[in-house]
Amino acid sequence: MGKRDVQKVFNKWCKFWKFDSNPWAHRIVPHSVQRDSINCGVFVCKFLQIILDGSSDLLFDTSLLTEIRSEIKETIVTHNLD
Repeated sequence: MGKRDVQKVFNKWCKFWKFDSNPWAHRIVPHSVQRDSINCGVFVCKFLQIILDGSSDLLFDTSLLTEIRSEIKETIVTHNLD
């Protein structure tokens, strides 16, 4: 998806939700890319972790998905809110 296509999608999304996009600017940042159809949750969690840690570098080693999945599991088990 090229930059023009991303802009079109963004504009259509804003129009659909009646959202004023003027104060917002979109940009494409370098990021790791999911190459399969099963690890979307791992990517979302990892991107969120990176953002919450204050980094803007969304690149991570995708060969470590099994280890990242284990870290996510450990975090969930360790921080159980029961």
